[in-house]
Formats: sequence, structure tokens, C-alpha cells
Amino acid sequence: GGDLLVLIIGEAGCGKTTMLNRYLASSKSEWTSARIHADPKGVGTGSSEQPSPKGYPVYVLQRSAHPIVMVDDAHQLPKKELEFLIQEALVPGSQHKIKQLVLFGESDLHTAVTSLAASLSTQRAIDKIYLPGLTERQTADFLRHRLKIAGYRGDSPFGADAIKAIHQKAGGVPGPIIDRARQWLIDQYSNQQEGQ
Repeated sequence: GGDLLVLIIGEAGCGKTTMLNRYLASSKSEWTSARIHADPKGVGTGSSEQPSPKGYPVYVLQRSAHPIVMVDDAHQLPKKELEFLIQEALVPGSQHKIKQLVLFGESDLHTAVTSLAASLSTQRAIDKIYLPGLTERQTADFLRHRLKIAGYRGDSPFGADAIKAIHQKAGGVPGPIIDRARQWLIDQYSNQQEGQ
């Protein structure tokens, strides 16, 4: 999209990092990893060729003088680094202007970014994409998909009641769905072993 700042927001385990990694793996563009570090003198990025123990990891696409930057778990960014990135993406006349900034993070990131953007710029060019939890039907499809990629070829071991329980306990979030389904399978298998 053309927005300067895109926020991908969702709960822990909803698939933000998975989505980012799949995009990086399938992208025809050459993304490089780097570290962002806003020091008191205003120096911004450290190159991946000269690794620094300081700074927060980011992915950069250098198509022109103005790069595109993506950051995973951006809700964990130190305030100084987040402020630096937002300023470079949104404030006209910035020294090293970022063409587009894509931040993946949990819901508190939206509050932090909105607050910083309001204090730094009057320009509103933020697009927020919220990754909602799965529906019960999507949970069933997700579990079938996970079994298939794991190599399982039989009928689904998860009946309607199991899917409903797993979905409710996990709140439709993929990470917890996998954990609940794994535990359900362990419990079922243990009960069958004890009965023999």
C-alpha cells in the first residue's frame, strides 16, 4: 500500500511473525537484516555487515535513497528507537527519510505509535491492520491444515466438540490453538493407553 506507516496488530500467537517470515521467504525483493539504534547524537541505523550488540533488529528494503523498513515485535522497541523510526517515516524534512514503515506488534503498539505520531507530525498516514482470532470453522480448517503439513493422512482426530472446546479455550488465536490441540491429543492418547 501507499501509506507511510502500516501497523499489523494482533495478540501474541496470532501469526504476525509467521506472516512476516512467509512474506520475507516469498518476496522477490532482497530484504536485509539490520539493527536500528537511536543514540543521543541522532545516528540511526547500524548495517548488518558491521553487527552491533546494541540496537533492535529490523528488515530493510533499499530500493532507493528512501528505504522500506519492517519491524517484528515492535511493541518491544525502546521508546527512543520507536520515536526515531516514526519521525523518519512521518516528519517532512527528516534527514534519512524512510519511504514506508511496517510495524508488527501487539495492541499496545497502536496507542504508543498514535501518541508519538501526534506529537511529531500533523500528517496522518497510518494504516492499522488488526489480525482477528479465527472463527470456530476456521479453527477446524486450521487444525486440518496443521495435521496435513505434519504428514497425517487419516480422518481428523478432532470431533466437533473437541474443536469447539479448543477454539473457546484458545480464543481463536492460532498459537494457543496449536497448544490446546497438542494437549488434547496427549490427553486422548494417554487415556487410550491407560484403558489397554
